[in-house]
Amino acid sequence: MNSKMTNSKKIKSAKEEKSQAHKITDYSHAQDTIEIIYGVKDAVAKGIRFMKNVEEKMDLCYDENAPSIVLNVNEYKNGYIDIRKRGGKIRVITEITKDNIEYCKALMSVVDELRHLDNVQGGTAISETEYMTTNVLHESKPLTQVVYSNVRDIVEQQQK
Repeated sequence: MNSKMTNSKKIKSAKEEKSQAHKITDYSHAQDTIEIIYGVKDAVAKGIRFMKNVEEKMDLCYDENAPSIVLNVNEYKNGYIDIRKRGGKIRVITEITKDNIEYCKALMSVVDELRHLDNVQGGTAISETEYMTTNVLHESKPLTQVVYSNVRDIVEQQQK
């Protein structure tokens, strides 16, 4: 009977831990941060702050919907333009299709490099000090959720 209680406690404890894990949306340790951001307003605001923090380069890899988002959401387009005005470089890998070729041609005016890769899913942005990613990209619409981190090891892993 005692072992049943112990097993029951272990199961309950594991369920409680799982429940707690789903509630974690912000981790901060000293200046290291990992956040999960929900909602258009907060996701766009985080993207704007991310772009303002870019000093030398921003590398992006995103699906075929993202070129339309960058060009049709003024906050993103202006952020790209501002990075380049400050001397930063922007490199993009995306899936170029017959449906987004015009957006890709226009995107070339606000980035330094644009390359094609088949079957890209979601989107990722990496600067010298920060990392953002999303799995939800809808044509011409701003982001609705993002994962953000400035944890050095995570940023360095994504830069490779």
